[in-house]
Amino acid sequence: MFCEPRSNVPGQRWRQHFPGAPRVAHRRKRAFDPVDRIFTSPTGAMSPPPGVHPGGHPASDAMYGTTTAADATMNERYFSLYAKGKTPPGSSTPAAEARDAGDDAPQRKWNHLPVDSIRAEFPALTDANHDGWAFMENAGGSQVPRRVADAMHHYMCNNYVQLGAGYPHSDRADATVHRAHQLVKTFAGVRPCSAGGAGGEVILGSSSTQLLATLASCFDVLHSVGDEIVVQRAGHEANIGPWVNLSRRSGAKLSWWYPGSNGGAGDVAELERIVTKDTKIVALCHVSNLLGEIIDLPRIVELVRTRAARDCQIIVDGVAFAPHRPIEVDEWGVDWYAFSPYKVYGPHVGALFGSAKALELVTGPNHYFIDPKQVPYKFELGGCSHEACAGLVAMGGYLRR
Repeated sequence: MFCEPRSNVPGQRWRQHFPGAPRVAHRRKRAFDPVDRIFTSPTGAMSPPPGVHPGGHPASDAMYGTTTAADATMNERYFSLYAKGKTPPGSSTPAAEARDAGDDAPQRKWNHLPVDSIRAEFPALTDANHDGWAFMENAGGSQVPRRVADAMHHYMCNNYVQLGAGYPHSDRADATVHRAHQLVKTFAGVRPCSAGGAGGEVILGSSSTQLLATLASCFDVLHSVGDEIVVQRAGHEANIGPWVNLSRRSGAKLSWWYPGSNGGAGDVAELERIVTKDTKIVALCHVSNLLGEIIDLPRIVELVRTRAARDCQIIVDGVAFAPHRPIEVDEWGVDWYAFSPYKVYGPHVGALFGSAKALELVTGPNHYFIDPKQVPYKFELGGCSHEACAGLVAMGGYLRR
């Protein structure tokens, strides 16, 4: 049931600082190139949010970076390669490139990483106060490039104002928050309905834990005695506790999906046995933070869609997956997918994707006077962190490099 078993727990980003360490073939470029797509329209121009002027602020352009029509063309090439399961040239390890070219293709030589220049982008790796320390805690959060910290500082010093107020500073603040949401949507592989996708939005919050707890509270009015909730036992508490508590509040039956006898995160045959026509929620992890295994998510989705209730919600914790593999929520067909940008060089922010269809089932808990159709704002209690949004945009600039 597992695709590509891994011997390590999440947190391999430290390898870039130690060129002598063994490298594991994995495709990460998908998380890099689509970021450019956020900053460009088909003509290569920045696309501002509706009703917001681009501003043309020189400092913002210098901070976040700009793109060209040529960049957009290259992005489309990368995107098409990924759609075919290929790896863009120069975006992976030699083994992966040889795999895409064919079994008989010679492996290319690995280009030595410019370790010094990489380290120079991270204050935590160069500041004298941190001399001699190696931060190997990526599973709990990665260090941030200087540009992320600088962008947040710049925002708070120059555009730390009320949103939607109509004057230039506020317009720039609006654009920053909009750009952050668009970036994270692209990072998650969200395809709009107009482009043939399932659509959906990304909700920002303080962490994935907070967002999943908030989401579970939205289901209170939808579940009762007779419903069933399936929870994967090998997952993280962030995607376990909220559904256990929902079961207690609503009276819905709780069914555990236990790890398999082979030591994996879960046995498909066991999941097939416990999912019934009364199952309304299946909560699982994409990668077990305990075992480091990647779950065959498309297979799980197909199983649940076949056996569970018609409106069953598939809620996935992708926190341990996001730093290592491209996220493709539209391709997988999940209803909800949570991950943490702060584990991918961003500020301490959580993100939760909700498909267009899933968002129609629940109402966000933000203030009563906010229209339920104002998504994601209706789910972002009191609003998301505006300065963190500036950091997210800068994170996109770093990943784009």
